[in-house]
Amino acid sequence: RSYILADGATPGTASGEAGQHPAAARCEAARRLINNHNDVLDDICNESDCKNIVGEALTQTELCRVPAAYRPQVDAMLRETARRLWGKNPSPEAFSLWQCLEETAEGVGVAEEEGRAVWRAVAVYLSGRLQTTPDQKPGREPEMSLGASSAFLRVVTEVGEADPKWRMLRSYILADGATPGTASGEAGQHPAAARCEAARRLINNHNDVLDDICNESDCKNIVGEALTQTELCRVPAAYRPQVDAMLRETARRLWGKNPSPEAFSLWQCLEETAEGVGVAEEEGRAVWRAVAVYLSGRLQTTPDQKPGREPEMSLGASSAFLRVVTEVGEADPKWRMLRSYILAD
Repeated sequence: RSYILADGATPGTASGEAGQHPAAARCEAARRLINNHNDVLDDICNESDCKNIVGEALTQTELCRVPAAYRPQVDAMLRETARRLWGKNPSPEAFSLWQCLEETAEGVGVAEEEGRAVWRAVAVYLSGRLQTTPDQKPGREPEMSLGASSAFLRVVTEVGEADPKWRMLRSYILADGATPGTASGEAGQHPAAARCEAARRLINNHNDVLDDICNESDCKNIVGEALTQTELCRVPAAYRPQVDAMLRETARRLWGKNPSPEAFSLWQCLEETAEGVGVAEEEGRAVWRAVAVYLSGRLQTTPDQKPGREPEMSLGASSAFLRVVTEVGEADPKWRMLRSYILAD
């Protein structure tokens, strides 16, 4: 509170997800969270199955709350979200305080894996709980502006990222001043700006993309609405690790390799292979191919494909994304060899 609500305090320099949003939006979101953190904490850890925290009928019962035993971990996650939203100020005293306030998932009395699972559960809950537009709950105003809501949800998702490889990929692509590197293969045929947009869009939405690809319901989508594009073949949930690896490899190739030794080393370290996630190569290749086919039919690239709904990304970014997805999902070893021969740097 003293860092963010002090007289004359202004948001500092933000990195990662927060760095993609205006200071005013980050300021609003951080202050809103700080001023309401006790209510937010009580709501997330509310164990009643019929009453909300003010004794009224519980709504959004489809959302999974977090057991009250994890209140310290939830509270730490909320503090870290507010800290990242606000950013670091340049003065030595403020920067020292910003560092001192850093929270980690394993730093509040639990092992890292357990803490990460709690933080992920909080992120999922808040992503479904926050009202971002008036039409979501007619008669009730959203908790904050659309810009602040966007910043809040993006940072919450980042803080709640459970997978260490996705966290590393985020740090590589969303770092301060990060720019796309040199790309080869299909990615090398597209402008850096298009690749940047596609890679960041995938990273920011990878959990939803993964859930959609592996959705096993025959009638409901991942937000509980009627399933569309039922002609597309989704991938069994048992293959989630393989699907997740394929998405990471797609983002990695889209971004490309930067010239610095540290960045290049990280780029190599993040490389994924179809056989590298607990299955034989042939089976892994089949999964990656199924993902490529699904996404090629799923992605909206132009407004007229789905009237009334905007495409997920620009036409250039869509083109880069689909080309790289197809390349990553290439199942035939001879075609892979031909691609490497013809599309090499």
